[in-house]
Amino acid sequence: MQHDILPIAGGSPEERGMLYDFIVSELKLLETKHRHRIHDVVTYFKKQKPKLLAFAHALDSEIEIIAQDYGIPRHAAWDICKLQQYTKNYGAKAEPLMRLLGDNFYCIENEIVLAMSKIHRASSMVENLNGRLTAYFYLRKHIGQPVLDLLRFFLNYSEYFESDIPGRKGKTPTQILTKEDHPHWLEMLGHTLFKKPVKQKIFKLAA
Repeated sequence: MQHDILPIAGGSPEERGMLYDFIVSELKLLETKHRHRIHDVVTYFKKQKPKLLAFAHALDSEIEIIAQDYGIPRHAAWDICKLQQYTKNYGAKAEPLMRLLGDNFYCIENEIVLAMSKIHRASSMVENLNGRLTAYFYLRKHIGQPVLDLLRFFLNYSEYFESDIPGRKGKTPTQILTKEDHPHWLEMLGHTLFKKPVKQKIFKLAA
């Protein structure tokens, strides 16, 4: 899920969809043995597939246009997208595509990378969702729907303490997507947020 399905650099929507279904099917096999532990998680992933893979379909529309402009197969354009996963083995992985596309390879790659960057803002949050949830799953043996709902609320309205992307530090995922401010998540739950009183300076008048 983390390396092959949710990253922006990856395979086509069809390939991601097959891998997604495979993971869900494997979880369902485990569910027969540990239903009380992962039933709600399996149900969640089954229902959320369209939303989690929406970014891949959005990117597919851009890649389809690029493939048509250069007269290349759609799968070749997606292979270039998947190629962006590699750093050390980039040359070996890119060689077959370079032979296929010739001098147009770098132009096509640049356009695909640009298209990927347009989708990055929405998809990057999806990519780190699994990693952010994992830390909380270790706290409980049973993850029910109420716990998932509370985690979703907390993560959507909690600020990023650090971010490599300019403009995200100190903002919540909801603020980034809606571009609108909102109260602190504790206040949204009906609690009064403690605020440190401001110290007032006292000036002594000269006699």
